[in-house]
Formats: sequence, C-alpha cells, structure tokens
Amino acid sequence: MFQERILNNKLKELCDLKSKLASRSEENKEEVVEEIKKNVDDLEFILRYFHYIGGEEETKSRELKKFTLEDLDQYNGENGMPAYVVENETVYDITDLIKDEDREKCSCQCHNKTQDITKQAKVVGMLIE
Repeated sequence: MFQERILNNKLKELCDLKSKLASRSEENKEEVVEEIKKNVDDLEFILRYFHYIGGEEETKSRELKKFTLEDLDQYNGENGMPAYVVENETVYDITDLIKDEDREKCSCQCHNKTQDITKQAKVVGMLIE
C-alpha cells in the first residue's frame, strides 16, 4: 500500500505537468519540460528502489530513506544539517536550493512553499506512518 501511494502521488504530479504543458505556448514550455524530466528521474529511481525495474547500482548509491515526522524535525537546515521538506509523502532535500541566511527559517517558511521548491529538489526518502 505504501508503495502504491508513493507511485500514485508521482503519477498525479506527472499528469498535472502534462496538463500544464498542453496549456502553455511553445516558447513557455521549456520550464514545464524540465519539471517533467525531473519527475521522470524521480519516478525511475522510486521504481528501482521498490525493485519494479532493474538498475540496482544507482539505487544502492542513492539510498532512499524512510522518515517519520519526528525524524524530519532534525533536518531543518540548522547546525550543518540538510534541509528536508515533505510533499505527498515524498521527502525532498532542498539544502542547495535555499540561501544560507534562509536556512534558519526553513522549518517555518519552506513548508508553506513545498510545491514550488520540490520541483528542483532531489528525492531522498519517503514519509512513513
């Protein structure tokens, strides 16, 4: 069930992007295409992690972790820790996407803007119940 939820969430994101792409003019499609490429990469990684497709070498080098909400409290971008956010039960590393002076504010502000920032972030794990 957990795997199905994760895959369904990623599929929904891709369907939303497909609709967004169809509504854009030719000169404005590049940004959406980049978002689609990133989502396809994430989906491929997730499928490998759950052993639906081959390619375990990459999966081993990019281990997908499982987090509880309590675990995520420490990943707030402070004291040298990375900054993680959650969207649709997927955990993203946004450390490289936020400015140093914004890291302290991350736990408050980034959670309100997850959809914008996760478009560029790397998937690092899954939220577990």
